[in-house]
Amino acid sequence: MIKWEYKIVDSRDVPGGSVYKGKEKHDVEVYLNKLGRDGWEIINLDFRDIDERFEFSGVARRELTLPGLQTSLLGTAETSAMVFMIFLGADMMNATLALTAMPAALAGWVSGLPLSPLVIVAAVLLFYVALGCVMDELSMLLLTIPVVFPAIMSLELWGLAGQEKAIWFGILVLMTVGIGLIAPPVGLNVYVVNKLARDVPMSETYRGVIPFLAWDALRVALLLLFPVLSLGLVRWLFA
Repeated sequence: MIKWEYKIVDSRDVPGGSVYKGKEKHDVEVYLNKLGRDGWEIINLDFRDIDERFEFSGVARRELTLPGLQTSLLGTAETSAMVFMIFLGADMMNATLALTAMPAALAGWVSGLPLSPLVIVAAVLLFYVALGCVMDELSMLLLTIPVVFPAIMSLELWGLAGQEKAIWFGILVLMTVGIGLIAPPVGLNVYVVNKLARDVPMSETYRGVIPFLAWDALRVALLLLFPVLSLGLVRWLFA
């Protein structure tokens, strides 16, 4: 029985042209011919003509050979090893923190600061935005939550009970780490998008994400100032 390898083909993979205005016919032909030379067979393709430029998406397949299988398995192993190394490092760090009692000491220091609890939470969220410029979400959460969470739980915030405070802060953090991934001056996801649109300058890509950043900042501010927006449904379901 023949084993097939499948891949998604998309006009965004074609060099040149614009993501928004389609690709030149010549560039599309060169790309599809290269797929054919590499052994790919187009089994489903949807073409769209936009002012004599083209957009397309579809599925290609080729027979899965032993070298191809080895390459796929190697890539999977590398990705899995990277994820498990993150978990291993986080577990070692958590053991160190438990041994040194650092989270408890930090919680006591934070609760004694002459600052409003909301200011402290806002500073933590800004820290996550900055951290998101250089780290992915999983690494950020695994490495920082064991330190930050006890400090936040020691604060008096809107008279919230412990479980409600944990849910509220968890929602805020999950939203904020996503903001960090598109926030200038780095923004890892911005680089990913810009790589897809090879002809679009990085500065234009950053200008394109500014409206999304503004709305995200407004959303986080509303949840910070009005916890009922994130806890109302929880209270209703478990009342």
